[in-house]
Amino acid sequence: TALLSTFQVFVFNRHPEEIFSHVNLASPVQHTIASAYVGLLYVAAPLLLAGIVINLLNDAIQFFRLKWNRAKEYYVFSDLNERAMCLAEDIAQKGGGNPQQRHKIIFAGCRGSEAGMESDLADRAHRIKAIIAKQNILHLFFKRGRRLHYFLFQEDHDQNLEKGIELIRRVEQPSTEVHVYVLTEKKEAEIILDSLDKKGKKLFIINESQRMIYDLLDKQPFIPTDGTNQISVLIIGAGRKGFEALKAICWCGQLENHGLMIRVIDREADKARGELDFYCPEIFKRSKSNTELSPEAVEYDIEFA
Repeated sequence: TALLSTFQVFVFNRHPEEIFSHVNLASPVQHTIASAYVGLLYVAAPLLLAGIVINLLNDAIQFFRLKWNRAKEYYVFSDLNERAMCLAEDIAQKGGGNPQQRHKIIFAGCRGSEAGMESDLADRAHRIKAIIAKQNILHLFFKRGRRLHYFLFQEDHDQNLEKGIELIRRVEQPSTEVHVYVLTEKKEAEIILDSLDKKGKKLFIINESQRMIYDLLDKQPFIPTDGTNQISVLIIGAGRKGFEALKAICWCGQLENHGLMIRVIDREADKARGELDFYCPEIFKRSKSNTELSPEAVEYDIEFA
């Protein structure tokens, strides 16, 4: 009887006979359809009840795992994806920043069930004993005195930037040390994040295109070996990677007693030059195009075509 009452709450809060006594069905076909519909709902009611109970239990388990966890250091990822998983596995293998202290890895924002995620990622998360949490990374709170590392590693760089701003702007932070890593290649991200009052938090902008360029210049330096004192660099394309390459070369190509000539080829050369002038005005102040500079003060020359 108690079980039947529970099912009735999920449906019409009435026994089927009471429902049909208040409904005028014109034909046997309508009566059959209505009976089948009501019967289906009564069959599905236990499944709905079981699903709700399981979700509540999962939420409770996650809450208590976070609340009563004795870890001193937390690595919190904003999403469960391949990039985040590779870094989490490396952290787990090395034992975190301090192998002598307890640490815990958390993947936040996993709204769907584990069955809805890629099973491989979920299995790998369980192998490193990570917590898969449904809450948004902004809604997770930790005990005081914990060291927190937030990794905003979603594929949507706009979301990473927005969450990074929100984390930095929090007035109260129950941790003694907070590191925020923002994955973004947006040109304005560095300007926006650097302008914020970080309140003691440490902010790191991760630009994969920039890192790729730096690694390339480290492995293949363009220092002339033929005895000439002129360095010439050709950049084809002024997209994200071309933009980062130009900035990096202007910075690391200033060698004593060497001239630096950079040529950029792009289908929209004027637009590319305008964007560079807007986001990095200091670059042209040191180039040959600045007529206010004396010839001795020119550090490089940039041409767009």
